[in-house]
Amino acid sequence: MGIYQVWIGQDGRVLQGRRFYLEWASVLAVVLVSGGGLWWRLVRATGKPFWWSGTRRVLFALLPALLAGAVVSYEIASGYDEFELCALCWVMCYAAGLLSLRQVLPSSLQVPGWKFLVTGVLIAFFWRRYGAALAPQFGVSEAESAAVIMVLSFGFLHLVHGVTMLLTKRE
Repeated sequence: MGIYQVWIGQDGRVLQGRRFYLEWASVLAVVLVSGGGLWWRLVRATGKPFWWSGTRRVLFALLPALLAGAVVSYEIASGYDEFELCALCWVMCYAAGLLSLRQVLPSSLQVPGWKFLVTGVLIAFFWRRYGAALAPQFGVSEAESAAVIMVLSFGFLHLVHGVTMLLTKRE
């Protein structure tokens, strides 16, 4: 019995959308655990408790956008196998979450929020115009093109912001 037999749906096909969602949700879980560890080190160095008011404000500012993204993208991915649209949902909801932090965190975090929003809008226009936006243009599957969207947006945009922060020494 192979691992993919677990993912067989009622019509006998592999439920790739659900698999795509769970794989990227696993990546998110790893990021959250490592980010929580870094946050714990930071607040411990400052002598504050882990759940101080700043932590709660950040969590409650991000939570609505991230929860909406999780629910909507699950339906998009598992119900319709729309991988690129699922990735687009994550990009846009993450942008909304980052932009909601303007009252809580330094203004330097507004920059990646706007970058994610602009990236999401551009992908949305392209996706709306051409359907499965990147897959036909690059000769890959929709799941692979959605992974490209995830890597370019979450990976590349975060790296660009991190390098910018290091070079300008902003907080």
